[in-house]
Amino acid sequence: MDITIEKENGVSVFAVCGRLDTLNYNDFDSSISKIIDNGDTNILLDCSKLEYISSSGLRVFVKTLKTLNEKGGKLAICGFNDSIKDIFKVTSFIDLFNIFSVKSDALKSFK
Repeated sequence: MDITIEKENGVSVFAVCGRLDTLNYNDFDSSISKIIDNGDTNILLDCSKLEYISSSGLRVFVKTLKTLNEKGGKLAICGFNDSIKDIFKVTSFIDLFNIFSVKSDALKSFK
C-alpha cells in the first residue's frame, strides 16, 4: 500500500493505492492520526487506486469517522471500484460514510 497526502482547499486528501489489510493498516492509521493530531479535521480518502480492503482497514475508516465526528470534523470518501463498493454495501458501511464517485464532488462537500 502506498499513501500520498496532499492539502487541497483546506482538506487533507489521502490517496490510498494498493491493498489495505492486516499487514499495513497500522501505517495507514498512524498517518491519519498524525494529521488529526495536527488539527486537520477535514479528511478525504481517495480510494480510486485502492484494490482491496480487509476488516482491519475498515476499522481504520470507522475509527477515523468517529474521531472526526468527536472533533467536529468531516470525512468523505471517493473513487471506490465495484469490489470495494460491494464490501461497503455488504457491511452496511455504505450508509455510515459520505461517499462520492469522483474527487471533485467529494471536495465540494467540504464547503
